[in-house]
Amino acid sequence: MLNVQQVRFMKQLAGIDISKDGFHACLKEQPDDGRVKIKHSRSFLNDYEGFKGFPDCSLKGLPKGMSLKFVTEATGCYYEDLVWFLGIVR
Repeated sequence: MLNVQQVRFMKQLAGIDISKDGFHACLKEQPDDGRVKIKHSRSFLNDYEGFKGFPDCSLKGLPKGMSLKFVTEATGCYYEDLVWFLGIVR
């Protein structure tokens, strides 16, 4: 049996699928053993109120000292306001 204390997380990613009216985010983690685990997912409005709730939800449960990377597709212009917002709040 694998000891939980032996596993160190290599990657934490928030994948974002964005559209004109909203975006869906999925938080994934990948430990050293290569398995991918989806921690949670949630939808938000593509506006200031949705942007405000997104970082708190994404960082919830993040191990202390662990960084989180945000990944989104860059088609159209719908992602621009969210990326700008995330650059300010970090």
